[in-house]
Amino acid sequence: FSAAAAPRGAPGDAELSVSCGGGAARYLGATLAYVEQPSVEGDVFEDGSCTTFSCLLLLRVSSPPPWVTGLENMNVAVAGGGPYTNHRGYDTADPIVSLVGITPLTMSVRVRMPPASSAGNLTVTLTPKGAPQGVNVSAFTLSVSVRMTGVAPKITKVSPRTSPAAGGAQVQVVVKGLPQSSSPSDYSVTFGGEAASTVTVLYSGVFETALQATTPAREGGLAAL
Repeated sequence: FSAAAAPRGAPGDAELSVSCGGGAARYLGATLAYVEQPSVEGDVFEDGSCTTFSCLLLLRVSSPPPWVTGLENMNVAVAGGGPYTNHRGYDTADPIVSLVGITPLTMSVRVRMPPASSAGNLTVTLTPKGAPQGVNVSAFTLSVSVRMTGVAPKITKVSPRTSPAAGGAQVQVVVKGLPQSSSPSDYSVTFGGEAASTVTVLYSGVFETALQATTPAREGGLAAL
């Protein structure tokens, strides 16, 4: 037969007793281990923030399931955000998960997110594997929400930095933090408030976008780009 365990106020071993027909309960030499309900914190970032360019998350699990001894017993999944591109130096766009340390009381897991094209809310779920027979795994499944923020656009390169007053100079502009697009119509480039004669997308990726813009005719002097 099977029986649902009754709630208990504290972790520890409980003796199992059986009674039949209303008779006296009898201890049959078996015990049931009550364990602490695990919890997780995921708002600690090793590099100070979680952005579309760089998101390194440290998950701290209190009271991990007793049968979990490493990542081979724990599945870590991330939902939300993206679309993602490959990590720099790695041929994968999946989160890179590594074990920082584990004790009977705590477990620390590092999750390195791949670069994302846009900001969004992430949900990190930890699901234990290899649970003993009869254990309700859902009772030990943990989730934490994380906000991945975008990066403010920033011009990192302008070449050349001079143009004749008549215009016509081909200026290359490299910008970090722009939405990825290969369509020139998605970008507006102005010099001192005057629109560029032409705009060409040289390349556009998650990390940066390079545009080539033709300067318009205007009076001499500095012009804000």
